Amino acid sequence: MDIGPDYHIGHLVFEHLKRYPDVVLQIDAATGGEETYASVLSRSIRLARSLRAIGLKPGDVLAIGGRNHLNIHIPFYAALFNGLPIVGVDPYFKYEEIYTLFKRVKPTIAFCQTESIDIYAKAANALGLDIKLIAFDGEESTLTKFVQKYDTGHPEPDFQVAEFDIDKIYVFLITTSGTTGNVKAAAFNHKPFMTKTLAILRVYNQQNL
Repeated sequence: MDIGPDYHIGHLVFEHLKRYPDVVLQIDAATGGEETYASVLSRSIRLARSLRAIGLKPGDVLAIGGRNHLNIHIPFYAALFNGLPIVGVDPYFKYEEIYTLFKRVKPTIAFCQTESIDIYAKAANALGLDIKLIAFDGEESTLTKFVQKYDTGHPEPDFQVAEFDIDKIYVFLITTSGTTGNVKAAAFNHKPFMTKTLAILRVYNQQNL
């Protein structure tokens, strides 16, 4: 497939998640839990709609930090669908590292484990940032409750991936310590990642994109 001016990684992921609805996409090795492509797509769509409902727009940064579990990729896919640059937060980061990272990337919303909420909130308050904090687990501000509150409930087949200028909106803000040891963030555009992914798919004879 030729890459059009509006085609981005969110489109690519969205189309591939629809291809194998009954196939298991992810397995939680710690619990034995499994989830199919269809379930992951459905949950990602509902979260993407919820993020739009609270006013997030392409270019707003979404941070994700946590352990491996079945929820960790849902905000990742939802962000790709909505054009939200993604920054990963190492779950072992201390307050100073989170403060430095948030100062650089200024996330609008962050998903993390319950034990990290207070540290994220402390860093956000110190920086004067209004960051919506969502916990993957626990009783407060869980991912499930967030979606239940803000999802529009529209038919999922009607969902459309966001359109935006891929030359102006980054896809990933990847953390690096660089040579000085200070936390930095390298910004990556959609097109290089998409071009590489499409090339790999073609190698494995998946031409019908």
